[in-house]
Amino acid sequence: MTSTSTGRRSIRGFTLIELMVVVAIIGILASIAIPVSVRASLRAKAAERNELMLRVKTGVMEVYIQQGTIPGGALVADFQPPYPPQNRKRAIDYRAPGWRTIFPAGQEIQGNVYYSFRARAWAATASAPATIEVTAVGDLDGDGAYSTAVMVFKQVDGGFQLDDSESAYAEDYETF
Repeated sequence: MTSTSTGRRSIRGFTLIELMVVVAIIGILASIAIPVSVRASLRAKAAERNELMLRVKTGVMEVYIQQGTIPGGALVADFQPPYPPQNRKRAIDYRAPGWRTIFPAGQEIQGNVYYSFRARAWAATASAPATIEVTAVGDLDGDGAYSTAVMVFKQVDGGFQLDDSESAYAEDYETF
């Protein structure tokens, strides 16, 4: 900072170079902080997705436990919120076919969600165990390229376990 004396008054201020250096430093810090913050936000949304997929699986599993089988041999709760996905939160319509079966009144997922979810389940056959498949599709960054995750759970020893060979739910956080 420099000062100039003009008679009785002293004028103090920053030089243009000092102001330009401060602006450059702020720009460098912002160029580092903004991408890190965006990636952290996308990671949080993906973590929410996986947690909600497990909630949907738990709802289907409870139906299976209460009824001893999948009602009618198959259960389908199509995409909610309705397809196509968007890059903002939306509400699930629990009145849609299949969703009321999975989430009875009072047990719904609270709040809006970023992804559109679909649940499919089918009863055991002579050649395959009972299976629950939960799909989530989202467009978090609004670029029109959908991010899709699938979790497949197969009945093993009275419970449902994730079948990693048929599931794809890990996310590359650079390509939302």
